Amino acid sequence: MIYEKDIISHKKEASQRILRIEGDVLSLKRSSIIFIVILILSSLPLVLVLLKLEDEQKITSNEDFFTLSIGDIPTINVSNWYLPINGEVENPVIYTYENLTSLPNIAVNATLQSVSGYSGRAEWRGVPLKDVLEVVRPTENAYDIIFYAADGYTSSLRLKEIEMSEILLVFEMNRETLPASQGFPLRVVAPGYYGYKWVKWVVRIEAVDYDYKGFWETRGWNDYAKISFERDWSVHAILFSISFMFGVASIMTGLRYSKTTDTFRDLPRFMNRRFHHFLSLSYVISAIIVFIYWIIQTFIDRGAFFYTLHGIVGGLSILLLLITAITGMKRYIRDPSYRGFHRGIYPWAVFFFSVSIVFGLLISVIFFY
Repeated sequence: MIYEKDIISHKKEASQRILRIEGDVLSLKRSSIIFIVILILSSLPLVLVLLKLEDEQKITSNEDFFTLSIGDIPTINVSNWYLPINGEVENPVIYTYENLTSLPNIAVNATLQSVSGYSGRAEWRGVPLKDVLEVVRPTENAYDIIFYAADGYTSSLRLKEIEMSEILLVFEMNRETLPASQGFPLRVVAPGYYGYKWVKWVVRIEAVDYDYKGFWETRGWNDYAKISFERDWSVHAILFSISFMFGVASIMTGLRYSKTTDTFRDLPRFMNRRFHHFLSLSYVISAIIVFIYWIIQTFIDRGAFFYTLHGIVGGLSILLLLITAITGMKRYIRDPSYRGFHRGIYPWAVFFFSVSIVFGLLISVIFFY
C-alpha cells in the first residue's frame, strides 16, 4: 500500500512539473511572439525608406510629379518668350522657343531630388548647356552661369561644373511638352545636383565673373549643391530607422523587470539585464551620433537646423535620451527615485524619436511615394 501511495504521489508531482514546464513554455512563446511582432512593426520605417529608394529608379508620370516653387506658376506665351544669353560672353545671343527647340538635343533619365527628400524621376529632353555656351563663348573672366526664372527665382552653376556635367536646357518631359508646373517653356535639368539648381521657367541666362548667390543660397543654402553619398537624405533615414529598432527592443527587454506588467517577463534567458543595457547603449549612442551627423550636414546644406517639426522633435528626443542615459547608469539606477524616473522618461524619448521619424517619412516617403 505504501509503495502504491508513493507511486501515486510521484505521478502527481511529475504531472505538476510537466504542467509548470508547459506553462513556462507557453508563457515563453507568448512573450517571444509579442517581442518579435513589435520588433517587426518597428522595422516599418526602414522598410518604407528602402522601398522609396527602389521606387526612385522608376519613371514618375507628369501628373504625379511633385512641384515646389516660391510662388504661383507663371503663365508664359511662347510666341512672346525669348531667351537672352549674355554677360561675360563674346557672342551674346537671343533664342526664340522655335530656335532653341530646333537645336541638336538629347534625352536623359534623371532624378530630381530636393534637399527635403521629395524626388521624382523622368525622361528629360533638351539642349546640352555646354553646346549653347560654345556658341556664346564665355570670356576668360566668366565664373558663374546665372539662371533667371519668370517668377523671380534665381540660381547658378559654376562654369567649370557645367563643363564637367551633362546639364540640359529642357523643353520636354516624359516625351511630352514640358508641363507648366514643371517649368514650361524651359527649365534647367542638372543630374546629380539638388533640385534648387533645377531652375524652372527660365527667361534669361547670364555669365558673370563672380560667385553669384541665388534665392536659396542667399538664405544659407550650400552654393555647391552636388549630391553625394553622405549628403543623401536616405543615409540618415536608414541609420535613424535602425537606431529606432534598437530603442524599441531596449524598451521591451527593460519591461521584463517591470513590476507593472508581466508581458515580457518570460523572454529567453539571454535577454537579461546585460542584454538590455547593451541594446540601450546601442540605441543612445547610435541615435546621438546620427543626430549630430544630421545637424552638421543640414547646417552645411541649409545654413540652419531645427527649422521644421522633424528637426525640433528629433532634438527633443535626443535631449530625453541623454537624460535617460544618465539616469540609467548603475550609480543612479540603484536609487529607487532615479530608477522610477528612468523608466518613466525612457518610453517618452523613444516616442518623440518615433514621431521625428514619422515626420521625416511624411516629408520624404509617404506623401511622395
